[in-house]
Amino acid sequence: GDGSHRPRGCPHQIPAVVEAAVLEARRAHPSWGPRRIAVLINQRLGVGSVTESSLYHCLRRAGLIEPDGRRRPGRDCRLNGGTGWSEIREESDHD
Repeated sequence: GDGSHRPRGCPHQIPAVVEAAVLEARRAHPSWGPRRIAVLINQRLGVGSVTESSLYHCLRRAGLIEPDGRRRPGRDCRLNGGTGWSEIREESDHD
């Protein structure tokens, strides 16, 4: 019919109960990141399949985490005169 074409939901989004537990854990431990919270949630809820990336997106949606401005040295850094991994390794070998 004339209904909306918008999807009713997102099938791969984490369940609401898990998302609530993630937000509660982040508020209780503001210094914890998605990796540490994923371990906690998987152990506490016995889910076992909540990934770090899905928790990162959940925290971003809630405004509890800023996009990570740090980037690993790579192609873009070298093009702009920055150091790459090989140069960093060489520096650490001389310490």
